[in-house]
Amino acid sequence: MSKTRHKEIERKFLVRGEPWQGMGGTLIRQAYLMRSEEKILRIRQKGNDFYLTLKIGAGMTRFEFEQKIDDIQGEALLNLHALETPIQKMRYAIKHGAHIWDVDVFYAENSGLVMAEIELESEEEAFELPEWAAVEVTGDDRFQNSYLAQKAFKNWQ
Repeated sequence: MSKTRHKEIERKFLVRGEPWQGMGGTLIRQAYLMRSEEKILRIRQKGNDFYLTLKIGAGMTRFEFEQKIDDIQGEALLNLHALETPIQKMRYAIKHGAHIWDVDVFYAENSGLVMAEIELESEEEAFELPEWAAVEVTGDDRFQNSYLAQKAFKNWQ
């Protein structure tokens, strides 16, 4: 099984328009197995593969430890041991400037929400902002997937 660990530096933006139109995407289902102030344990199905991920920290920079797991373990964790119903989204990879942006179009309870994220080498790294990146939500915890799993976007008022 493949393992990765790295410092994740990520910025998030709400998306205007539909920059993913005509592109192929990857279906993602993910759920949370454990959640605390500074740590989350997530199970994610990305296409046909399953990944168990521990994220430590808060804000723009976090440490991420990820391991690919087999289908039987993945299905059991996702469907039987999750704290809430799994989030469902379609992910599109869009190249803009020197970076690849992940654009997530959410479904089910989070339908109507579209976010883009970019991973950077440092918090100070410059990048070209696409015209479809509307409002930065990096520091707003409501736009963390772990929050959306608990408090669905469609119920925000």
